[in-house]
Amino acid sequence: MASLYDGIDLWICDCLRRKPHPTHAHLGAVLGWAGELNVGQLLLTHLDKSMDYATLSAELPDWAAPAFDGQEIVL
Repeated sequence: MASLYDGIDLWICDCLRRKPHPTHAHLGAVLGWAGELNVGQLLLTHLDKSMDYATLSAELPDWAAPAFDGQEIVL
């Protein structure tokens, strides 16, 4: 599966919260996967209320960002 995503320009990925969850990806896992896959840009979706946009934006590496309602992406 890794070769399918390796080096992609943009990955939009579920990232529910910071702590592990039984059915959703969490922040540490998603950032680890994105780093291993060498993605160009990562957008995090399906964030719960514990994932404050401003705080998360400040903490993420420059190649990652939280997505937001109404966001438009030009491909």
